[in-house]
Amino acid sequence: MRCRLSYYYEYVYCKLYAWQILLHKGKYHPERSAWFTISFLGYLNFLVLIILSQIFVGHGFTDLHNANINILILGSIFIALNYFKFIHKGKYKKMNIRFNQQTKKQNIIGTFFVWIYIIGSFAMVIISAQILKSFNH
Repeated sequence: MRCRLSYYYEYVYCKLYAWQILLHKGKYHPERSAWFTISFLGYLNFLVLIILSQIFVGHGFTDLHNANINILILGSIFIALNYFKFIHKGKYKKMNIRFNQQTKKQNIIGTFFVWIYIIGSFAMVIISAQILKSFNH
C-alpha cells in the first residue's frame, strides 16, 4: 500500500510540475511551485484527518486549534518532508521522466483523477469543518 500511495503522490506532483511549466513557460521555478502546492494539498488532507479525529474520538482539531503554533509547525513539516521527497538532489527530474512516458489516454485519465484529488481535498476540508461545526453546537 505504501509504495502505491507514494507512486500516486509523486504522480500528482509531476502533474502539478507540468502544469506550472505550461502556465509560466518554465519560468519562476515550476518545481518549487509544484512543491508548495503538493505540500498545501497534503496539509489539507492532514487537517481533514485531524477534524475527523475530533468528530469521532473527541480529540484532534480543537487541541491543535488552541495552539496556533502547532498548526504552523505541521505546515512546516509538510514543506520540509516534501522538499526531500521531490526537490532535494533534483529527484523531481527523474520522476518527471518516468511519468512523461504515458500514452495520451493514460495522461487524460491521470489528469482527470488529479483534478478530482485537488477538488476533493478542498471539498473534504469544507465538509468536515461543517460537520465539526454542527457537532459543536
